[in-house]
Formats: sequence, C-alpha cells, structure tokens
Amino acid sequence: MIKHMAFCTRTLLVLSVFVGIFTAEGQQLTAFQLRGLTQRNNLNPAAMPSGTVQFGVPFFSGIGFNFTNNGFAYNDLLRRSADDSLVLDPENAISKMQTRNRMALDLEIDWFTFGIRAGKNHFGLNITEKANVSFVYSKSLIEYLYFGNAPTMGTIQNLNPGIEANHYREYGFNWARNWTRYLTSGIRFKYLYGMEHIHSSGSGLNIYTDPNDFTITANSNFGIYTSGIDSSSFKDFSFSEYALGKPNKGMAIDLGLIVRPIDQIEIALSVLDIGSIHWNANNTNYTTHSHNGDFIYQGINLNEFVNNDSTSAEEYLTNLVDSLYESFDVQTTHETFKSRLPRQMIVSASYLLGTKYRAGFVVRNKKIIEQSYTDYQFSFSGMTGKWLTYTFAINKINQTKASIGSGITVNFKNDQIYFVTDNLPVLFSWRKSQNTGFRAGINIIFGRNPKPLTPPQPVIPPAN
Repeated sequence: MIKHMAFCTRTLLVLSVFVGIFTAEGQQLTAFQLRGLTQRNNLNPAAMPSGTVQFGVPFFSGIGFNFTNNGFAYNDLLRRSADDSLVLDPENAISKMQTRNRMALDLEIDWFTFGIRAGKNHFGLNITEKANVSFVYSKSLIEYLYFGNAPTMGTIQNLNPGIEANHYREYGFNWARNWTRYLTSGIRFKYLYGMEHIHSSGSGLNIYTDPNDFTITANSNFGIYTSGIDSSSFKDFSFSEYALGKPNKGMAIDLGLIVRPIDQIEIALSVLDIGSIHWNANNTNYTTHSHNGDFIYQGINLNEFVNNDSTSAEEYLTNLVDSLYESFDVQTTHETFKSRLPRQMIVSASYLLGTKYRAGFVVRNKKIIEQSYTDYQFSFSGMTGKWLTYTFAINKINQTKASIGSGITVNFKNDQIYFVTDNLPVLFSWRKSQNTGFRAGINIIFGRNPKPLTPPQPVIPPAN
C-alpha cells in the first residue's frame, strides 16, 4: 500500500514540476490574424493558405513554446535581494495567487504538412505531435501545504487540485471550400494515436482541524487515471513499438466557417478538437472514496517512538497508513478509459482599413478539466509589397495581465519564414511574465500570389 501511495505522490510531483518549468502553448493566438501564414489553418480549417501547393520542412515548419501561469511569475517566487543574490520567497508568490490558478502546456511539432488548391477547394494533410498539460491548483491548497493547518482551524478546507495531460500524434486531413465570395467553410478529420495520458476527477480532499484538541478529520472523493506512465510502460522498451504500436486510438474533427456579410467585414468561427482517445495500454488508475467513514488523526503518540523499539514505531506508521487507505477506500485498477480532448472555440471579427491594413478582435474559449478559460485579442495587421506581412496584438491570455503580441512572415520566391509570439516584450524579460513563448518555422509555397487586403470587387456589366 505504501508503494502505491508513493508512486501516486511521485507522479503528481513530477508532473507539477514538469508543468511549471516546461509549460508551452503550441498555437499562438496572434497567428490568427497573420494573413498569408499557412499555419492559420490550424486555428480555423476554413482559412485557405496562400499559393497553389504548400508543404512544410519536416520538424522545422512548426515549433512552438509558451509559458503561462496565472498564479505567479518567476520573479514572485525567486527574487533578488539587496546583495543581488536569489532568494526563495514562497509567501510573496502565494500573495499573488488567485483563488483558483492554472498552469498549462500545449506543445506542437509538425512532422509533415502538405496542401494543394484545386479550384474553389483546398486539401491538406498533416502529421503533428502534440503534448498538452494543464494543472489547476487553489491558493488554499498551497497555503495549507506551506503554512500548515493552524491558520485554518475550525474551517473545512477543500484541497482539490486538478490535472489533465495528453501526449498524442495527430494525422489530419483538411478540406476547405470557397462556396461564394461571402462564404468559406472547412473541416478537418483527425486520427489520433495516444502515447501518455493522466487526468483527475472528483471533489478532492476535505480536511477539518478541531480548534480545541487539534484532531484532523478528512474525507476524500478523488480519482487519478493514467496511461503509459506506470513502471510497466517502459519494460522491454522498443522505440518502434512506442512510436507506432500502442493500441491507444481516437478520432476528432475541427470545424470552421468564414462569413463576409459585406466586403469590409469578415467574421470567422471555429470549433477545434471535438473528439476523444481510448486509452487501452499500460493503464493504472487510483480512486478514493470515504465510504467507510472519515479518517480521524489525533496526532502521533510519542511514547510509541521514544519508549519502544524501531520495529514498533515502523508498525505504528504502517497501521496509520493502513487506516488511511481503509478510510479513503483507495482502489488501484487497470481498466481502460476514454478521455476527451481539450475543446476550443474561436470567434473573430475583422474590418478592412484601406487596401493593406486590417483591424480585428478574437475570442478563444478552451475547456480543460471541466472548466472554461477565455482569451481575448485586439489586433492590427498589414502587408508591405509581396514579401512581408505582419500583425501586432494586445492579448489577454489565461487570465494573466495584458501582453503585446507580434507576428511576421517574410516571403521569398518559394520560401516563407515566420515568427509569432503572444508576448513580445517578455522575450527580453521572461522572469517578470506569466506568459511567454513563440512559434516559428519555414514553409515552402509554390504558385504564391499574395494580394492586397482589398475585398473582391463586384463585376460591372459592360454598357450597352
């Protein structure tokens, strides 16, 4: 039993550290209004890339990294003292936290992309590696772990962290069609190959400390479901089996629509990652329920440790853990399960300013761990000749402070180099920010004929 508890605790700690250090967001919101960028299609399958044929340089066509933590910034936890040394200041970081906080990871690497335009249609293929991790934690949980239970005696504390993580590969087929000059739609069908997963469920742990005799009473309703991260997952490891042979499979679709009610206005709507993955390999699940009554802890009897031998003390701890397991009814199973992808919905509106400039507004809602998070963006984009397109944006990401985003594409004869970030200043001062990162890559485009942002003009019949 102690081994199971240790593994469960170790898993949560490793993932928490992993999220805090390597948090990334593969799709930069600023890319949505960067006209001419092939990767706009990832955010709305109705957005047709420029050119007749497009393909990405394997691995280098799309690499993204972004840090986001709306609880605190790096400088809130590690600050410089008067003698310029780094000082760990957990209390300062806790004071910056909201009631409920979120760290997140969305990392994407494009292994293969290809697209071709045929008349009013555009067809595309992609193979993309995706990893996303979200860790939700309350301020009260961190306060309880750091300050202990003394400040909250006499109150019920609900300690309910949440985690949701996926590592999978997406094989996608995209079809977009320009039905009329006012309407374009798109759909992407995706086959999903799962590699690792973990998610939590339930109301968590409730703890009450009696202010008179300090007795701790606790009950729990919590579950952790994992695939591909237990000790059996890496026995007789084979890279080919890991990369291609796991039986974790799923399906998903992306839907997109672009409407132009008048020539100067464009409204776009997309719903991404409608689907799920069935996890069938190397599953280990832990659940707790207080069916057998609350766990009551009245402290350690020092006599068991001071006046008895070590065997009795060890036995005392073993009995304590057994009591905890019995009260919480900890169950370990290896059943298969299904998990939904983090669903996204993006709505945008843009207005044409002259022939080369556009102002826009974007709202993105993402559902993770049964909670919704909304991001906002105001943007201004334009182009210079046929070789340069650019955008500047004010972003509000993951309930963090507003940040200035920027994106640029540089077009050569058949090559396109791009760079996009949701927070430009933080590239030079990342320690002060709660949101930092970028997406960059190289696209190969044939038949590219970039046009100004002028809306299509109606055909005027010749005079009689």
